[in-house]
Amino acid sequence: MRYWLTLLAIFAASPAAGASARKSGKLSSPSAWSGPVKASQRVAKAPLSTRVAPRANPKIRPAGEIQLITYQQTWQGRVLTPEGHIIPSAHEAISKILGATGTRPVLPERLVYLLVRASDEFGGHPLRVVSGYRTTSYSPDSRHRQSAAVDFSIIGVRNSALRDYLLTLEQVGVGYYPNSSFVHLDVRTEKTFWIDYAGPGEPPRYTPRKVATTSTVAPSARTSEARQPMSAQVHDSIVSQAIVINDSIQ
Repeated sequence: MRYWLTLLAIFAASPAAGASARKSGKLSSPSAWSGPVKASQRVAKAPLSTRVAPRANPKIRPAGEIQLITYQQTWQGRVLTPEGHIIPSAHEAISKILGATGTRPVLPERLVYLLVRASDEFGGHPLRVVSGYRTTSYSPDSRHRQSAAVDFSIIGVRNSALRDYLLTLEQVGVGYYPNSSFVHLDVRTEKTFWIDYAGPGEPPRYTPRKVATTSTVAPSARTSEARQPMSAQVHDSIVSQAIVINDSIQ
């Protein structure tokens, strides 16, 4: 087959060579050559976008199931009943993964629901948890202290894609960290969005390409001011601009 394709390519470039080969009998199948193919006779290739393309995030587990991975442990299993209720044993296991145990604040069921929704949205790929409950924070009213926040990423999914999905949810706080490895999600009464350009271990930095400097204003005050709720119109405008800026510097 490769031999015939080579001959046809040569004859297409030189009709005279094709005629000579047919006359000398070197081309054993004259019907295979009928001169140059006219443009109207060419079969157009399918556009690249219509060819076989794998799903970006193929589904690897049923809806309502989830896998959580931390640096020290992992858990996977069904979280929701067929009626959509949280299974008590799953809530207990996820609370342990996120550190919301003992005398610490109880893990809000709504945060569990949102984690399941994010997992389902991206095909059930594992969620890599960076932080759940913790007391260390630059903000004294951090929802991490209330067991109501989680810093995480989804294996095989760009953080910018996870950010965009979380921004479609209501009554959440979404923090995007383009210079770090996770996206922040918490539950609250009003949707709030912020971008923190700080790298791992750095204090908050809400402007790109600017070295963090010492200020007389307490970190908690700067954080609280930067994270105030905003109107829908202002929110949409800032988010659209921020997404463009962040995608351009990644």
